[in-house]
Amino acid sequence: MHSIISKEDITDVIRSQNDCAYELFLRICDKISGSAISLLELHELYRMVYSTFVIEGEVCNGGFYQYYGNSTAQEFNAIGIEGFKLIGAHNTVDILQKVYKTIFDQSAIFREEYLIVGIQNAFNKANDDFDEIHIEEYDEQFYVAIEKDDITNLRQNYIINIALNGWVE
Repeated sequence: MHSIISKEDITDVIRSQNDCAYELFLRICDKISGSAISLLELHELYRMVYSTFVIEGEVCNGGFYQYYGNSTAQEFNAIGIEGFKLIGAHNTVDILQKVYKTIFDQSAIFREEYLIVGIQNAFNKANDDFDEIHIEEYDEQFYVAIEKDDITNLRQNYIINIALNGWVE
């Protein structure tokens, strides 16, 4: 596993920031942007922070149609669900899994093609070409779930616990 931010830097972020998770997210973005390092190669802390922020941002910006219609779901769905589980965001995990199951159940096109062409292309074909996907109701449920789970505090507490319990590099 690659450690892209030192233990000392993470400790400094925790001490100096009200929202240490967001600051850590920005630092992760800087480190992996344009590099050959895959998110999958990173410590679970980095994977959790990066994927949960990306998913939350994408869904809050344009809903699940945007999330699945862009490459975000293709790249981060599994990693993000694991990240939300890791921090104990059970309501959020539940909604993410329900949306995916709904898409899978509603669309024969998606079921037939997602393993071949990927989540994004299968979703867009099933949605745009055949209008088989209807997931509007889940946007509001996601917003409620992230608020109920208190994602900001869960992320921050996880980061602090990792730092306090001996950072694994």
